[in-house]
Parts: sequence; C-alpha cells; structure tokens
Amino acid sequence: MHRRTFTRSRSPAINAGQNGFTFAGQTTSPGNIPSSLFGRQKIAPFEIRHLMPSFIHATFRPPFSSVHWRLTLDLRQTLENSLLICSLGYCATKMRGSILERLPPNLWNARDKLSPEMWISIELALLITASIIYFCVTRIYWTKISPDYDTTTRQATPQERPASPSLIARDNRRASNPVPSPAPRNSNFGFVWMTVPKNYRDSADDGMLFGLLTGPLMSAALLYLSEKAAAASPPLDPLPQSWIIEQPIVLDGSAHPLTALQALVLSRRNLVDMATVCSTILIVHVIASWMTERRHRRKLKVPEGEVSSVPRKESRRTYLSVLFTISVSLWVLCVRIALSEMRLGIWQST
Repeated sequence: MHRRTFTRSRSPAINAGQNGFTFAGQTTSPGNIPSSLFGRQKIAPFEIRHLMPSFIHATFRPPFSSVHWRLTLDLRQTLENSLLICSLGYCATKMRGSILERLPPNLWNARDKLSPEMWISIELALLITASIIYFCVTRIYWTKISPDYDTTTRQATPQERPASPSLIARDNRRASNPVPSPAPRNSNFGFVWMTVPKNYRDSADDGMLFGLLTGPLMSAALLYLSEKAAAASPPLDPLPQSWIIEQPIVLDGSAHPLTALQALVLSRRNLVDMATVCSTILIVHVIASWMTERRHRRKLKVPEGEVSSVPRKESRRTYLSVLFTISVSLWVLCVRIALSEMRLGIWQST
C-alpha cells in the first residue's frame, strides 16, 4: 500500500477523476461516483462576453535599468476594496466638524482643541491609510521580465503537429469560450494568529480589508445619523414613529442627566471607537503572523503554501494563542492610557 504524506496546514489534494474522487496517490473503485459527473466537459453553446477584463496589466521599465517590470492588478478586488475605502472616507469627511456638539461639556474634555467628531474622523483616516498600505502590499503583483523574455519563449515552445480533422470542429467550439487564467497567488495573505491555510476557504482574496472596514463603516454611518438627528432644530425623535413603545426615561437622580438622543450619540461614539480597536487588533494579528512565519522560515524549509510557525500540538497552540491574546489586550490598554496622557482624543470614548 502506497503511503501518502499529509500536512497539518494544507488539506490533501482531491482529484476529480473520470470514475470518482481520488486523493493524491490513491484510487477509488469505479462504483463510488457515477462517471457521468466528470466524463465529459460541458461547453457553453454561446459566446461568453465580459464587460471588463479580469486583470489589468502594465509593463514599464525604471530609469537607468534594462529590466522590465509587469504590474498585475485584479480589477474586481480593486473595485470592491475601493468602494469600501471610499465609503469610509466619505463618513470620515462628514464627521469632520460638520456637526455641532450636543453633549454637556462634562462628558468630553472641553480643553481639547478638537471635538470628539474630529478625533473620530482622524481614527477613520488612520484606518483608511493602513488599509491602502495593506492593499498595495498584498493586491499588487510585481513580475520581473528580462529583456530576452520574448525570444526565449518563442525558442522554448515546440512546434506542434497539425490537429486531426475530426477534432477541428471541437477545438473551434472550445476556442470560442476560453477559460480565464487563474488569479496570481500572493504569499502575503493575512492570517489570524495561530491559524493555517486549511482554516480558510481557497480564494484569491483573504477578506482582510472587508473585515477591517465593514465594522467601522457601519458604526460611523449610525453615528452620523444620530448626530444629524441631534443637530436638527428641534432635535428629532430617536424612536421610529411606527414603534408603539414608551419613551426612554431620563434619570434625574444622576449627576449629569442625558436625554435619549444624547445617550444614543454617546453610545454610538463608543461603538465607533470599539470598531476601530477591533480593526487595529486584526492588523496586529496579521503583522505578528507575518513576522513569526518569516523568522521560522529562516531556520526551516517548508513546501510552498505550508505554515511552519504554527506548532503541531494542540496544547502548545492553545498556550500561544492565550499568551498572544493577553499581550495584545495589555498593549491596547497601554496605548489608550498613553493617548489619554498625551491629550489625544483617539479611543477616548470607550
């Protein structure tokens, strides 16, 4: 019996044979899967047309250099990420001093030169900057092209014999609907601490930017709506008219009583700060995973797609995860205290 190798960070390769599924190095009996599933490839009876190309390519040569570089960019990922970044930038612009302060002065530091909305706008701007840097590092593919690339390709390609007459019609049908080339792979994918590639779906997009920007975008939009309602004259009712419920009670016994709308604005400020804190922690996870994996690869040589920094033992992995979680929590707490001592309004609403 042939013994196949199995790694903890990559699932075994599954081949769809004519008679059924087979793992790498193994065969299965013909009766497991009907052969009609993979026996014949279906061809679309019509020509597939795309409105835009899948990838954008640009070739240029740096000054005083004979080497050409080819830049490849996934158009779909670029449009999706640009939509998220521009939406968050629009929210940050709306927060920039356009809404008057509606809370009592004792609920925010009146000695600050900037309002809480301005500090929230700065938080969102810093997050947008980090997202753009991450996009440029992981979504732009650079390929080095030598000057004799074209001539070498022509010489290395062997001359094929003419096709059989019976296959000409089939080849013409297949040529009408070419299959697009797969997306180029980039090794700088973002991983949460102590996770391996088999914990994620196989995709050209790791979903990092969606996770970084979705939470702050939704919380900032809710904050803008509540502040817009507070800035109206008279202030709008925070409860929808279709809700048949009692109005929120104002606690007169507290030192600084808040109305329902003021409490809503304050809670949504806390929500924006919490969302940006979570996004920052996610960035720390990715950077720590990159640095740890790069340090381990200097000592060990692993196959492509494998992760050498994650231990095999579950107890060891759990210990490192708990230790990393406690360290990151203490680091975030120290950063928040330092920002408060420096009289910076970042993360001061939580």
